[in-house]
Amino acid sequence: MPRRTVQEVTVQDVQKRRNPNKHYVYIIKVSWSDGNTETIYRRYSKFFDLQMELLDKFPAEGGQKDPKRRIIPFLPGES
Repeated sequence: MPRRTVQEVTVQDVQKRRNPNKHYVYIIKVSWSDGNTETIYRRYSKFFDLQMELLDKFPAEGGQKDPKRRIIPFLPGES
């Protein structure tokens, strides 16, 4: 059975939520290679955590040796 892969990801909306405290949730549509789609909900902090993992695993792409060659986009920390 072939492994399915992500084909497209789009942000559908952003919601402000107040429970248990004020935060924003990104509503994201994920389209898969098998034709299925699903909607996932993520806080900004999860995107930031992913960014940190990518920078750790791919230091050259993160511009650690040569900032001019960075291809991983910058993502500001939470405010």
